[in-house]
Amino acid sequence: MLIKKVKINGFGKLKNKEIKFKPGLNVIFGPNSSGKTTLAYFLLNSLSKPGNEIKKYEPWNHFEFGGEISTDEGDFKVDFLNGEFNSLVDRELLETIGFIMEDEKLDTIKEKDTFVISYMKKRMQKNEWGLKLTDAINKTDEYANEIQLCIENISKQISEIDSYIESVKEK
Repeated sequence: MLIKKVKINGFGKLKNKEIKFKPGLNVIFGPNSSGKTTLAYFLLNSLSKPGNEIKKYEPWNHFEFGGEISTDEGDFKVDFLNGEFNSLVDRELLETIGFIMEDEKLDTIKEKDTFVISYMKKRMQKNEWGLKLTDAINKTDEYANEIQLCIENISKQISEIDSYIESVKEK
């Protein structure tokens, strides 16, 4: 599923925001407290069954608690106050792929990278989606190694052919 556009009427600090996504990788960046995590939680809770953290994002100063998501599969409305959300994606799958909860922060990049890797490995062993992803990653690594060996062999053969061509030219 490709997310094309998100319209947030009210979710945490985000109010009347529209974000359009382009095909391919989209990077959300900004200073601390600018709404990056809030957007991530809106997506997570809008595409799957809302989690326990949803109350934290209930707006204080306006009555709408939801919005809309446009995907390549259609347009979907979200109204958390009335229990209208979508079960388009298994929540465990979204969390397994790489959603790190905001309260799991560490001080240094090196520690954080190590933490993220170990956290993801543990998460991926706890459910069916994670086990499938682990298997796919392992197979991808195997294929990458095989491709690397092929490239090395081809490079060696090209060098041998170049040497042969040079010797023929000399003769």
